Amino acid sequence: MDEVSYPSADVLKLTYVNVNPTNINGIERSGTLYSLIGDELKIANAVPGTRVFVYTVDGTLLTSSTTDTQGCSTLPIAGMSGSVYVVKTSSVTFKIRKLCKDL
Repeated sequence: MDEVSYPSADVLKLTYVNVNPTNINGIERSGTLYSLIGDELKIANAVPGTRVFVYTVDGTLLTSSTTDTQGCSTLPIAGMSGSVYVVKTSSVTFKIRKLCKDL
């Protein structure tokens, strides 16, 4: 573990997040599976009718979807501005990062 220090006056916002930094695919919570596959965010095993929203990090809504009767949905993220997005449902909020293929 690395330790980083900043003066508290310089910190605008501090958020603690319980994440596994080695694997963005397969974020699982309450049986719902969120996977970033290529340029699509896939949701499986959610409650049918769950609303899923994708925002930029500054809060602009990019796209949304509702899970089908099987609790599944696919949201395309190709061509969206930025590479970090916030995914929000009524039960979970998390960030995803789309890797740039040009690097």
